[in-house]
Amino acid sequence: MKNNVKTWCGILIAVCAVALCIGIVVFYMTGRSYKSEKLKEKEDAESYIQVGRQTEIKRVGQIPETLDAERFVKQAYELRKSMAVSSFEKVEDLTPGVLVQYAFCYLFAGKDCISDLRPGNMLLREASTEQIQEMIRKLFGSCPIDVTKSDLYVPAKNGFEMWQPNYYNKIFASGEIRAVSDKDYEIKATYYKDKNKFSKVFDLTIRVKTGEDGTFYLGGFSS
Repeated sequence: MKNNVKTWCGILIAVCAVALCIGIVVFYMTGRSYKSEKLKEKEDAESYIQVGRQTEIKRVGQIPETLDAERFVKQAYELRKSMAVSSFEKVEDLTPGVLVQYAFCYLFAGKDCISDLRPGNMLLREASTEQIQEMIRKLFGSCPIDVTKSDLYVPAKNGFEMWQPNYYNKIFASGEIRAVSDKDYEIKATYYKDKNKFSKVFDLTIRVKTGEDGTFYLGGFSS
C-alpha cells in the first residue's frame, strides 16, 4: 500500500513539474513574441521619422521664402501621371484639353494641390471662360491658347462643365532647388514608390519661373 502511495505521489509530482515547465515555456515565448512585435513598431516609427515629410527638397543658395518648391514637385508629378504629360518646355506645348482640365481641377482645390485633395461626393462643376484663363495664367504664367478648343467647353453656356475627378495621391520625393538666373529656378527631383524612398520611380528636372507680379509658376519639366 505504501509503495502504491509513493508511486502515485511520484507520478503527481512529475506531472506538476511538466505542467510547470510547459507554463514557463509558454509564458517566455509569449513574452518574446509581444516584445518582438513592439520592437518592430518602434523600428517602423523611427524609420518614418528618418524619412520625414513626403517631399523633401533641399534649398541651395538664396531661394525666396515664398517659393514653395514642394508644390511644384507635386504639380510636375500630377501632370506626368494624371494628365499623361511626359515633358514640356513652354505652356504652348500643352494641349487645350490638358490645360483646361488641369486648371479646372485647381479652381476647386483651394490652397491644396489636387494630389492632396480627396473629394467627397461626385459633383458637376461649372466655370467661366475667364476663370479658366486666369487659373492657367496662375499655373503656367500665361494663357496663349484658345480654351474653347477644349472638350469641356459648352458653347451654349459660354463656359465649362466637368465632373470633379479624384486625383488624390501620396507623392514621395526628394531633391534640391537652386537658382539658374535672377528669376529662374531649377528643381532636380527624384520620385519614389513609398515613404521609405528605396524604390525610385523616375527623375524630373523642373523649371520654376518668376511672373511679372513676383509670384512663381511652372515653366516646364523634363526627364
